[in-house]
Amino acid sequence: MLRIAFMVSIFIFSLAGKNHALDKYDTYLVRAAIFFALFADLFLILNESYEIYVIGIVSFSVCQLMHFWRFTDAKTFVKALVALPVVFVIFPRGFDIVVRFSVIYIVCYLFAAAGAVRAYMIKKYDSPNRQMIVAAMLMYLISDINVLLYNSPRLFGYREIFLFLIWIFCLPAHILLSLSKIKLR
Repeated sequence: MLRIAFMVSIFIFSLAGKNHALDKYDTYLVRAAIFFALFADLFLILNESYEIYVIGIVSFSVCQLMHFWRFTDAKTFVKALVALPVVFVIFPRGFDIVVRFSVIYIVCYLFAAAGAVRAYMIKKYDSPNRQMIVAAMLMYLISDINVLLYNSPRLFGYREIFLFLIWIFCLPAHILLSLSKIKLR
């Protein structure tokens, strides 16, 4: 439950800084992303049923879409939204629903990561905000690799280590993204 307490704290932290926000739109998207991440973590920690686990993955996908929306323009975002159902439909039906939604999450993450890099390259945000965004997306990637290792049947003996590493990278990523909405100069 300590992890949920950290996520709630990060969400509350994201509500602060109203007078120092980059802009209102950006702030709402950061808060929405952290809100969906909080719910995703809650669903994945509860893990009481298969359906709850799937809802957690979908919530993380929405979280990444909120980040992508923040980093890109509306036209690119709409194109990405149209592509998501196509990915789900063309993915072989024989695969488990968790695998199919995990692929959707990966696509959402890749959209967000590419959007973060593009925002960095075109200097959409000032320094150090743009560096924090790219660093946070890299931390998400490392966290997601640890999620994959955590769920690997061959590595079940190391699950606690991977779980620790998931949170070591995920929590600072959330904090950096919360900070990236604030004027720091």
